[in-house]
Amino acid sequence: MEVLSNTKVLLGNISGEARDDEIMAVLGASGSDKSTLIDALANQISKRSLKGKVTMNGEILESKLLKVL
Repeated sequence: MEVLSNTKVLLGNISGEARDDEIMAVLGASGSDKSTLIDALANQISKRSLKGKVTMNGEILESKLLKVL
C-alpha cells in the first residue's frame, strides 16, 4: 500500500462484520485514532480525504442512506 508523506493509514486491507443482535466497541490507547475511524465510518470526513469504501449488506453506503439510518 503506497502512503504519501501527508497521509495516514487508518486501516489497511481489512474487513469486518456487525450483526443486528451484537453490540460493538472500538477500543485502543489514547491517540490511536478511534474517533477518526468512527468519523470515517459515519461519513464525517471528506470523501476526497479517504480511500476505500464502507458497505452495508453488500451495498456501498451512500451519505443519503447513512442519514436515514
